Amino acid sequence: MLRVILSPCRPVTHDPFAGRGTTLLEALLNDRRAITSDINPVAWCLCAAKAKPATLSEAKRAIQQLQGSYVRASSASLEEEADSLPEFFRYAFHRETTKQLLFLRRALNLHHRVDRFVAGLLLGHLHGELNRSDYYLSNQMPHSISTKPAYSIQYWKTRGLYPPERDVFAVLLNRTELRLSDGVPDRRGIASRCDVRATHRVFRKYIGAVSAIITSPPYLDVSSSADQQIQLTARCRAMTATVALIDTGTFSRRHGGLWRFC
Repeated sequence: MLRVILSPCRPVTHDPFAGRGTTLLEALLNDRRAITSDINPVAWCLCAAKAKPATLSEAKRAIQQLQGSYVRASSASLEEEADSLPEFFRYAFHRETTKQLLFLRRALNLHHRVDRFVAGLLLGHLHGELNRSDYYLSNQMPHSISTKPAYSIQYWKTRGLYPPERDVFAVLLNRTELRLSDGVPDRRGIASRCDVRATHRVFRKYIGAVSAIITSPPYLDVSSSADQQIQLTARCRAMTATVALIDTGTFSRRHGGLWRFC
């Protein structure tokens, strides 16, 4: 799709509701420049990890160093922090897994490129279906969404489900090999954590360069909300862009002078 709708003279794509960064990654894999934004810190971390990924050697070295630091860390401090967590976490994660997660939350610097990649990888395996993979860290839970704590606890209790003991560092090393063994895209993207209404300021240098806005706005199926959402980033100036609104397999495109990025 990107090959078809991106103009060769303005090969920049923008996703103002970036989510997990699918648009950004596909653009980079197709040798296109990509800029993305999302106000959600989890979405930003996942996007930024894809925008400027670590290499295999960088990621493995960082994870091994973190593992060594964990072994030397104060177990008593981590135990105390684990004890202070709400009931949900006792049912969601094995005690040792919880301690490793708490350590990584302390240790990872999200402003550092390699640490951010490790954090993004961790977020992608934080929870999931135990019957589908041995690399999800939580008790039984959907991978795509996190169910509410009270519902989750009741679900696990009534079914006698207990969280598996997972070595977080072993999971990270295994998944790093899987994700990075074939290398990373040559291009690098830009991921900004900001309100969509601020993108015209954050990405001011790209005025006139964007040829496509490819996104899945919140509430796409709710009464023309998509138009209202996109209008927050599309102002009547500068240049014409193709806008692709993508939602649950549907795809619509608008051409002409309606959509303008600034």
